[in-house]
Amino acid sequence: LQIAQNTYKTVRIGGELINLLRSSNKSFEILLNIQVPDLLIFENKQMKHEFAILTQKLSQ
Repeated sequence: LQIAQNTYKTVRIGGELINLLRSSNKSFEILLNIQVPDLLIFENKQMKHEFAILTQKLSQ
């Protein structure tokens, strides 16, 4: 009886491991297919001007 119970537990855990590996593989494939969006260049003349003023004040 103990051998049968041990065999059952081993098979059950093996099945859980296979399911975990399949799930991990699917997650990894999804992760590999993630694409980074194009970066947008932020240009604000007023903000550049303000940073230039701050930079000048800090350098004095």
